[in-house]
Amino acid sequence: MIVVMIIVGFVEFFAKSFYSGGLLNYPVLKQLKDLRATFLLAVFVGLSIYALNLITNLTPPITLALQLIFATSLVIGLSELLKLKEYIYLKDIALQQLKRKQQNLIRKHD
Repeated sequence: MIVVMIIVGFVEFFAKSFYSGGLLNYPVLKQLKDLRATFLLAVFVGLSIYALNLITNLTPPITLALQLIFATSLVIGLSELLKLKEYIYLKDIALQQLKRKQQNLIRKHD
């Protein structure tokens, strides 16, 4: 079932990227090139989580918590290390929002 979902995802990507690429003058190969690092990171994290599941023999709730912590750490750590544009963009937005909220809290207390 997972394999079929992956295949459907690829077919859907190519269908959507073909038409949107034509409208935006953004070819499919350029889109794939832009997504390459993020896709490889996702594959690496997925395989790492799968390997972690094979190595450990814990109860499901503990396994889920361990996988969540491990995957989050891998994504953040590798995104920082590789300086992925998408990650940096989202991190900057999140930091701006946190600063805004912090400034609003300071203003309320003054």
